[in-house]
Amino acid sequence: MKNCLLGLALSFFCFFQNVVANESSLSNTYLGSREGDPASLVENVSTVHGDYTEVEVDLTVTTPDSLVLSRFYSSRDPIQTATLGGWRFNPHSFLSICKDPKGKSYTTAEGKFERAYIYVGNPDGTILTYVGWQNVSNPSKRILFKIDPEGEAVGLANTAKGNISLWTNLKNNELYFNPQTDSFELLLCSEGTRFYAKHPSLDLYFITQEILPSGNKIFYEFDEKGQLSFIKETNNSEKKVLGWIKLSYGNGIYIETSDGKTAEYHFEKDRSGIQLLTEVQRSDKPNVHYQYQVINNHALLLKKTLPEGRFVQVDYYTDKVNQHKVKSVTTPSGKDGMTSVHFSYGDDYTEVDGPGDHKAVYRFNEDFQLTAIEQYSDESLYRIHKKSWGTKSDAGNLISTSVEDSGGNIFYYKHFTYDSKDKGTIVEEREYGDVIGIGSTPLNVDEEGLVTNQDGHIKNYSHFSGKNTHGFFQMDAKGTGVKYWYKKGTNLLLKKFILTKGSPDSEDEDYRSGIKERHFYMYNEDAALTQVIVDDGTETTLKDDYTATERTVTRISPKQELPNVGAPEIVEQKYTTMDRKSEFLLKRTVNQFDG
Repeated sequence: MKNCLLGLALSFFCFFQNVVANESSLSNTYLGSREGDPASLVENVSTVHGDYTEVEVDLTVTTPDSLVLSRFYSSRDPIQTATLGGWRFNPHSFLSICKDPKGKSYTTAEGKFERAYIYVGNPDGTILTYVGWQNVSNPSKRILFKIDPEGEAVGLANTAKGNISLWTNLKNNELYFNPQTDSFELLLCSEGTRFYAKHPSLDLYFITQEILPSGNKIFYEFDEKGQLSFIKETNNSEKKVLGWIKLSYGNGIYIETSDGKTAEYHFEKDRSGIQLLTEVQRSDKPNVHYQYQVINNHALLLKKTLPEGRFVQVDYYTDKVNQHKVKSVTTPSGKDGMTSVHFSYGDDYTEVDGPGDHKAVYRFNEDFQLTAIEQYSDESLYRIHKKSWGTKSDAGNLISTSVEDSGGNIFYYKHFTYDSKDKGTIVEEREYGDVIGIGSTPLNVDEEGLVTNQDGHIKNYSHFSGKNTHGFFQMDAKGTGVKYWYKKGTNLLLKKFILTKGSPDSEDEDYRSGIKERHFYMYNEDAALTQVIVDDGTETTLKDDYTATERTVTRISPKQELPNVGAPEIVEQKYTTMDRKSEFLLKRTVNQFDG
């Protein structure tokens, strides 16, 4: 088993090199299921692609940011991609660069430019394709690579992470290659950054460190054979270790963490000689067993078994048209029973039957985007959930969602308008329907996506970026709303105001802004929250509190030493008098930690 594990990274990207020579994009194969709309997943089965997927978190180390070790499964993955015995393991640790197989190029006065693809994994298992142009005549210049949602990343959805935001929209990722240092820098939409360097003995780029959105850092170490061996998180100054994960390779993989958690990966050979992950033993989660069938170089997960009789059984189609697609998923039901969900696939739809008498039809477009969910009762259509998606600068952006009856009458409708800077930032959100229970009336929606017979509820969003902070302002049609300030270049929320006359595009506010409520947040050098102050002051700075009539202060004492650095040991909530001279304890919580 040890020899098979030595080539995890190498076999993974050798496979990339071979496939790129014959296909225009790997993203069409490896992007869709988890970067598409979450509503398209039923029992972990993609109704768009038909594959069974899982994101399994085996270990979570308590730090201010949580250090996580996870793996990803997809029944569409060939063995050369799913190198951890049928699973992808830490795919964001590796990067591969390949020339455009179509040989696209152009020439200007600055030189000849050739198109190139960069393949980088995400921690949740997705492999993203970045596209850029290399100046082969002057290779010393820094090169930018971006995600193309209309070309190499068709099916990308801005709803994949839940909240729609420029900080979750992968189109905002920017990957830079520095030819002089032969290294990559990946600027993430989340405000984080990952750094990749060439391995000294392998023809691959390995992640070296990551700056998290909080400002804390993660460092990665690999052994001489390219195996991930150590992950360490520090604070921004690198003076303090916040947590670590250590991996040891033998007959299997043994993993231990700074807070005493462990996990073991056990592998067995199937009849074809392929090593498969069959058991994972975990100190802080239930152990799990896996059974597979290897067909056409794909390890199809047949059964996942957990303690106390829990299991997930997956059956697949065997015909060429539906190869590697899920036929049914069966789970326990009741005391001794079982229930199944069945999947039937068409050219642009998937019919889902079960559990029980439930039936739904999921429809998608040529860009692999979910467009409708038709729900049936007693074989009769009774409700349709519809979605529309943008093109060009809005590619991958959800434009509208609605709910209709079987006759096409619209009773709920939400429409999104985005900024013109291709950042995926919502500037207006319109919501219509019987949201307050006054009676349902069908909505009239014109060609521009506007409802003509109801005012609805309108939210406007604006973003700002100043010298020390960046953030956004969410307001209603009257200008009342909530404004958020974050520390520049991080996701650390510094303050939040409820305003009636706020400035939409500036970080500055004053007494004329109609401040009704103020929230202030403080952190220690480990980016752990230490204090939250809420009052009704009308000035913009905490020290200007003379107008405040009431204030509550929550003080948090984070744990300072390993293990569980950053976890709240003591939390005290106090009420402060108007003269700020006295505090009254409202609530005190003391947490104790094992180890």
